[in-house]
Amino acid sequence: MTHRRIHSTEFKRDAVQLARTGGNLYHTACELGEGASLLRKWLTAEQEQGESTFPGQGK
Repeated sequence: MTHRRIHSTEFKRDAVQLARTGGNLYHTACELGEGASLLRKWLTAEQEQGESTFPGQGK
C-alpha cells in the first residue's frame, strides 16, 4: 500500500511558480520529486481558480 503525501499550500504555490518559470514541466517535477501529472494538475487548478486554489486542510 502506498502512503499519500500531503503538501503544504506554500509548497504547491512554489512548485507552480517554478514550473512556470522553469520552462520544462517534466524536469521541474523530477527536481521536486513529484510526477509531472500532479504538477500539471496544480497548474491547471491555479489557472482556473486563481488565488483560492490551495485552501489547505480546513484546520
